[in-house]
Amino acid sequence: MELRVRIDPTTLSRLGLLVTAMLHAASAACPQVLAQEPAQRPADQPIAEGVPHIDVGLGGYAKVGHFCPVRWRLPSPLQNEIAVVELECVDGDGVVVIYEVEVSRTGQGASSDRAVIRIGRAGGTVTGRFLSEEGKILASQEVDAQAVQWLPADQPLVAAIGDSMGLEELVRSNTSSGTTTFTTVTLDRVEQLPTSWRGYAACDCLVLSIRDTDLLREISPQQWRAIDDYIRRGGSCIASMGEQIDDLNSNPHYAVLRSLIPGQPIATGEIRAPGLLESLVSTDQPLESFPAVVLAQPRGKVEMTLVNHLSRPTPWWIRFAHGHGTVQFIASDLGRGAIARWKDRKLLWKLLADPYLDLESNPGQTDATAAGTSNYLGYSDLVGQLRASLDQFAGVRVVTFGQVTLILLLVLVAIGPLDYYLSVRWLRRPDFSWYFSGALLVGTSLGLTALYRQIRPDELRINTVQIVDVDATSGRTDGRIWSHVYSGRAHLVDASAVHRHGTPVRLDWQGLPGTGLGGLDSSLTTEHGMPPYSIRLSGARSSIQRAGISAAGTKSMAGTWIGHTELAGHSELQELAGVDQVSGTLVNPFDCDIRDAVLFYHNWFYRLNSRIPAGGSLSIGLDNIPKDISRKLNDRRSFEQSELAVRWDPSDRDSIDRLIELMMFHQAASGTNYTSLQHRYEMQLDFSNLLSTDRAILVGQLDRPEVKLQVESRDRPSLEAIQELDRVYCRLVIPVAQPASKSGRR
Repeated sequence: MELRVRIDPTTLSRLGLLVTAMLHAASAACPQVLAQEPAQRPADQPIAEGVPHIDVGLGGYAKVGHFCPVRWRLPSPLQNEIAVVELECVDGDGVVVIYEVEVSRTGQGASSDRAVIRIGRAGGTVTGRFLSEEGKILASQEVDAQAVQWLPADQPLVAAIGDSMGLEELVRSNTSSGTTTFTTVTLDRVEQLPTSWRGYAACDCLVLSIRDTDLLREISPQQWRAIDDYIRRGGSCIASMGEQIDDLNSNPHYAVLRSLIPGQPIATGEIRAPGLLESLVSTDQPLESFPAVVLAQPRGKVEMTLVNHLSRPTPWWIRFAHGHGTVQFIASDLGRGAIARWKDRKLLWKLLADPYLDLESNPGQTDATAAGTSNYLGYSDLVGQLRASLDQFAGVRVVTFGQVTLILLLVLVAIGPLDYYLSVRWLRRPDFSWYFSGALLVGTSLGLTALYRQIRPDELRINTVQIVDVDATSGRTDGRIWSHVYSGRAHLVDASAVHRHGTPVRLDWQGLPGTGLGGLDSSLTTEHGMPPYSIRLSGARSSIQRAGISAAGTKSMAGTWIGHTELAGHSELQELAGVDQVSGTLVNPFDCDIRDAVLFYHNWFYRLNSRIPAGGSLSIGLDNIPKDISRKLNDRRSFEQSELAVRWDPSDRDSIDRLIELMMFHQAASGTNYTSLQHRYEMQLDFSNLLSTDRAILVGQLDRPEVKLQVESRDRPSLEAIQELDRVYCRLVIPVAQPASKSGRR
């Protein structure tokens, strides 16, 4: 085994100010290879007379380290000349990154005016440059950082489309820390709505006010698709509808909107006895009568049924799955009429929003806990533990703080007591101490230098984890990839993610939430002196160009994609009446085996065969006894006629399988109370809310990667890139037929 030396993040965080001094010293002697391509443009390029305008953020809010929508408006003379837009900001390490956006064109000029980027520092400068086909800068504009409301990477965010309907009444603030439980942004103009799901990726939840308004009529098909894709990828939505829309059922423009309503609206009734709702929220404040939409054949789980003025049951609160996400539908307008005047409306909102926003937590206490964890580990979020795990490369020996201390102590012993014994006590030549100490220090330095030059690897090393989510009903696939690239020497690299079926993959830098070393909320630049690099965006595809990796350092990357999988067969599962368990036939629809398969349904999990062959099937019946989901997620074990939960170790870097499992179902595993870490940076990975619907989730591993990361050194194109870890996890979301006893509530 080859020996390679590198210092892990925990050791770095303990070094503190020493690391800062080393980084600043390194900037004065930046590796020559990293300075070969400065990637900077002349400052004296002519600027066009017209001044473009750039809007950053979702409704003026930008969440650090998350996808952030950017929109630009150009003066008329420039619209026919712009070919490329460059958006310059900094990444999570404080290194300048330039997003190069190809502008699609029509006969009327530039047709694209939006992009989605990531900004790695709050208050960071965003500069836009508008280039011609020849690369000439036609105009440039710097965004005023004060015009953007910057949010921490772990701040819960809700986007309300049309009207927030009083959700902001739930916001609680901590005066000492200046933090709030969550932030609400209201998007009431059509130009504020993103045209890509990535524009909503920073949101924990969408709130949709379904009214017969100009906003709904003006939303473009691309904007509707962005909303739909966000929810189907694992997002959440609370939809409120209190009136019928005349052409809702016939207008193709409302196709996505119809899919977010769990049935066809056929009438509007009056709820005159809302006592059940008053009891649910535990209030003594009376609620006046209010209108409610009547749906024909509603689907999903009916959480509450009210009786209208015709004494007919009206499904009023319905929860249902939408792709890999969930929708809660309320058949009344929460922002108008009696409900809007109701003093305890916020209690209803608390029931609706708590699964997504964790409203029980204290904002100040949460921040303090996260800060303490971050100071000790270097991270306070599960994605930080994933990054630390991916930073472990086979054959790379980590030099710990204790080992560094031991080396220093041995040198001190050698030039102290040992030198005294040899020079004074044994040889009786005190003047010899000068020669001995000098030779020892020079020899030690030369030896360490020679050892380092010998053991640092020539090739690049790659660790990768992928999660592939597939909807068994439609074949829709949502994928995510996280990769760490290690280099023993300083290199400039190009990277791209290639899907095996040619599906476009968006590759970007990966952030680390928190205030730890290299964190998005840290003021310390960990890659001081690194040259700028670029990310080229072409539709849904992107690649990284000229990214600098320091000697014995890593570069963290993350990718996302949406595709379609041809399924070879479909599972047929149904719920057993009265026992809340499933039976039927489970099919592996993929063209490769599924290993270590586990089936989750509501509060149960089923251990299946260790390997389900491609296209294979198995039966699930009464003889398949499920176990409580907490035994799996909380690692509960029997001990002396009792059960104990094995506490999750947030410093563990060798249990990626368990870590990914907790990221998939963090809330179902009791969340931060169990893991001692937050799960806010990749919150849409958590399918816990999907377990409360009529969906079963098959989880396993695939032997074949969906996406391959290709990395090439700029200065040495022939340099080999070795793939070490390449773990692929899959989740197949399967509909479960409900028993007849529930058909009236569906």
